[in-house]
Amino acid sequence: MKLHMLLHDTLAGTFRIGPGQLQSLDNIHWTAAGARVSAAWHETPDPVKLRHWLDACLPENGTREPFEARAIALKLALPGVIDGPIDTLWGNTDAEYPGAIRFVRDDEPEAQSAKAGYGRLSDTTIGRRLHEAWEIANRSAKGPGRTYRQRRSSLSGARGKLGLTLGDDGRWLGAEGTALNTWIAKREDNPKHEGEAGVESICQRTLALLGIPAARTFARVFVGEQAVLSERSDRYVEAASGTVRPRHQEEFCQACGWPGLLKYDEFGDSGPQWEDAYALLARHAADPEFEHAKLTRILAACWALGHNDLHRRNLGFTHNGPDEPFGLRIAPMYDTSSAIGLRVTGTLEMAVGIARQRAFHRIGPAQWLEHARAAGQDREAVLEIVSRTLADLPEALAAAREDALEEDENRRQQAVDRRVEAMLAYLAKRHQGWKTELDRMRAIGARGLKGAPDAAAERTQRVHGKRLDRADPQHR
Repeated sequence: MKLHMLLHDTLAGTFRIGPGQLQSLDNIHWTAAGARVSAAWHETPDPVKLRHWLDACLPENGTREPFEARAIALKLALPGVIDGPIDTLWGNTDAEYPGAIRFVRDDEPEAQSAKAGYGRLSDTTIGRRLHEAWEIANRSAKGPGRTYRQRRSSLSGARGKLGLTLGDDGRWLGAEGTALNTWIAKREDNPKHEGEAGVESICQRTLALLGIPAARTFARVFVGEQAVLSERSDRYVEAASGTVRPRHQEEFCQACGWPGLLKYDEFGDSGPQWEDAYALLARHAADPEFEHAKLTRILAACWALGHNDLHRRNLGFTHNGPDEPFGLRIAPMYDTSSAIGLRVTGTLEMAVGIARQRAFHRIGPAQWLEHARAAGQDREAVLEIVSRTLADLPEALAAAREDALEEDENRRQQAVDRRVEAMLAYLAKRHQGWKTELDRMRAIGARGLKGAPDAAAERTQRVHGKRLDRADPQHR
């Protein structure tokens, strides 16, 4: 059976698949569009990297083929569900599936209808589907919704996701047929993470106020179901026709050709490190210096906020369009939150550490200096970016909270307020500790910290001083 891979609806490659797995990856027929699919094998297609890339391209918990989600849905029997699980599962696939890449089998019609359009969804329907998604993902291991060929259904973890589109009148729509959605709705109601939807919304707003491109994010309640809504960065609306089009985007693991299962540093240095992201941008970014400064500030902000889920699949890279020269840029941030204020046991750690150090409280100027050395960045410039980020964050966080109070809906607003107050106190402590340690290192004449920044540092600081979303319509 052949599987055709399309990039922006242009045939990029054809290969064979066997039952439940990909085969003959070293014998792919590539077209000219195939060279633009991935940074990992932009120069020479690599069958091993391609396998990892394809795994990451599909829903994150392992449903191998996008059309398989509908087959799963047809096999499920959920008593008492009015809509049935088909729309729920298919909507989740749309929420997870990267926009520009599409697969077509040659032995059966496409899973989606050729008709394209949008249907209005009531809050009741959205709430019901979010609850269905949660139920399916959390069924017992023996239940049909939990496993299918030893894999979960096409649902992300224990929080189902749905694709939605915001209509011109401010109401929510659902894509039908081959139409594409522009927003993702996630059910967020874990009692261990009270107020998570509101905190994520505030953290995303904070990044935007710092000048870091970040997906628009809101907290909403749909008939009792708490959700967080994020605008997709791998979609755009074509100006001439008003049609929603896909934009090609890769995750960090995917772009480096590493298995998506290695998204965390739970077992040591098990995947690509941040210096690999800098190297990727150095090779393929249209403006490497600008993207390097952006990446440094992203890492500094996530460290300072206590964001413990910046893993290798939560950092993305968007590709230039098909009519532009090949080039990457960091995608707008999404899923940014904070573990500060949660009732957790053990040490709070980053998903991928700074200079191999994951514990938040053990990361200081020395670790950022080592990070700069490993990534090939000017050390004074990196320290300046971190210092400025720490100084700017409290005001940005406070302003983001005020904006969210007017626009968000939270079932547990008190939990959101409590966690934000904890974050502000944490930031003050983190900033003071940073200044004390940096002054101490400078006082003892730590190597490389004396005197004014060199020319390379000054160039990086000039780039850093500009708004990071300047002249970048993809990231507005």
